[in-house]
Amino acid sequence: MTTKRAQNHKGLVESEKMLHHLPGEHYHRLQKTRCVNLERAEAAESAYEMRKVASELLNDTQSYIISQLSGKISKIATLPTMNFPKATITGTNGKQLTEYLMPFKDDVGDDVTFVYDTDIKAYTDDAYCMYELTNAGIDDDYQRRIMQKVADEYGCEFSNDELLSNDSTVLLQAILAVYAWLKLKEMD
Repeated sequence: MTTKRAQNHKGLVESEKMLHHLPGEHYHRLQKTRCVNLERAEAAESAYEMRKVASELLNDTQSYIISQLSGKISKIATLPTMNFPKATITGTNGKQLTEYLMPFKDDVGDDVTFVYDTDIKAYTDDAYCMYELTNAGIDDDYQRRIMQKVADEYGCEFSNDELLSNDSTVLLQAILAVYAWLKLKEMD
């Protein structure tokens, strides 16, 4: 034991051992109490030692995991950014939008798309997920609950029937979650 608390604790156990009488019948309450205290002190010392070993083992395990992951994290950090094909389009209200075409398919087999709206400076699904939910025959209240749940789960915002995010990957994950939900709903 290296800590001061542990040394003091060990000293108490040793003093109890010195004062402990030889085995036999004890008629005095003081002697019986001393025996009980000795057992408690030894049990406490044992529990303290086990906690100390467990703590050291946990620290060693954490160090090992961190050392193993450090190589993998550097590989993750060097992954290429998502460069999807994009096109400038004009929206129905005349504003310019940048549309991104994903290599992923939606619930009906079309390519997944989302747009960057320069007016609000955010990526949006342009209400396409709500459109797909409507086509699936889902009532309005349930559509909004689904979209709000997905937005909350993946860190997006749900406003005016659109999923919105400042991060294209976050928005893409939310869109794919809605399409996956629609595919699974078809199985019912």
